[in-house]
This record gives sequence, C-alpha cells and structure tokens, in this order.
Amino acid sequence: MHPRQREKRAELGRFNERLMSFDRLTPAKNSVMYSTVRKGQDGYRVISVPPSLTLFNTGEDYQLISGWHSALDSCPDMAAGRRGYLKEQLDLLTSNPDAYVTSTGKLRTRRPQRL
Repeated sequence: MHPRQREKRAELGRFNERLMSFDRLTPAKNSVMYSTVRKGQDGYRVISVPPSLTLFNTGEDYQLISGWHSALDSCPDMAAGRRGYLKEQLDLLTSNPDAYVTSTGKLRTRRPQRL
C-alpha cells in the first residue's frame, strides 16, 4: 500500500475503529451459516467456508452461487466425510431446490432438515 493510501485511511478512521478491505475478511470458525463470497461479472462465487458450515434444505439460495466444491475442498479443518456429504447435498439441492418438499394435492410441506 502506498503511503498516501495509508494516510487517507488513517484520516477516515474514527476512535477505536480500524478500516480494512473486504479481501481480508474470513468466515468465523464457529459460524454455521456464513461463507465468504466474491461478486464477479458472472455472479457470486464462494471463496471459503467454515468447518462448521450447515446447509438448510432449500436449494434456491445455493443455486445462485458457484464454487461450492472448491471452497469445501480448500477447508482444511473439515473432515473428508463431512466434505463429501455436503457436496452430495449441494448437488442435490442445486439441481432440485425442492428435493425435500413433499406435495399432497395442493399442500406442499418441506421436511425440516439441517445438513
């Protein structure tokens, strides 16, 4: 970083506040629902996931983001079995967002499931 940029950031910061760029953010180790994503020209891409990542059984949100497999592969603290299971479930949910929905006539119910 150039000295002028450092000076400008120092001017912008308030008492007990530290400014930083978004590329320094990483998911909290104990977070279950958050991942780090980056927005590009082709949409959102997952950069990293926490080892405690939990999926919820609706695929609509997971369809909009690419890079799940590579983010899971690069998570060093996640067990291989868990990683494989999450990949299978993400593939299922992105190909069929209603994979856990049961329809009886006009009544649709979603089987509650945390993955």
